[in-house]
Amino acid sequence: MTDMMLGLRDGDGADGPFWQRRGGPEAAVAGREAPGRGRRSRATVAPDWSARLAAYLRRLHPTKTAEAVSARCRGRISVEQVRKWLNRGSAPGGEALLWLATAYGPSLLVACFGPSPVAGGAPDWLAVAMRAEHVDDLTARLQALRTELDETLAHSR
Repeated sequence: MTDMMLGLRDGDGADGPFWQRRGGPEAAVAGREAPGRGRRSRATVAPDWSARLAAYLRRLHPTKTAEAVSARCRGRISVEQVRKWLNRGSAPGGEALLWLATAYGPSLLVACFGPSPVAGGAPDWLAVAMRAEHVDDLTARLQALRTELDETLAHSR
């Protein structure tokens, strides 16, 4: 990935530590002001990711979505928090997003990611994680079918 792709100016290269860059740690985010939101802008990476997250959760849990999400995250995310995301368009914080990713796996990240300004889609590592999850799912289904077949054969004798 080039410095230009990252939006860095001449001399602000991403190769060295941020404290050695011209302008200090702010140099990498200079010029990316977001009104009322500090120095960084989410405009370049899936600005609708929280809406995508809500749609994903509603698709998986069409009834009592907030309760189901909270339960799947072992109560680490409250029902009230999830309702805020679903009804008010607010977005989860970092810790909540990590709990969601832990509970739902890479498919949650794929749902949230949206078009990538760099790769034109979800990053390659996410595709690899999705394939691994799919293989795990198929392996579990195969094991369940083998168990069912063994039980059926045992009862037919």
